[in-house]
Amino acid sequence: MSAAGWRRRPGQPPRIYGHRGVRGARPENTLAAFEHAAAEGADGVELDVRVCGSGELVVFH
Repeated sequence: MSAAGWRRRPGQPPRIYGHRGVRGARPENTLAAFEHAAAEGADGVELDVRVCGSGELVVFH
């Protein structure tokens, strides 16, 4: 994506995403951190999902 793709559209507020939830408020990459981000008004969260050897999905960073 080019830098131009990151620009806000006129009249649109910026979107806020919690990196791994809310860093410092709850343990990172936990449901508690993601729920706290939502409670604080974040538009979403950033997390990394991987497939482990058993085929299960895990949050890992």
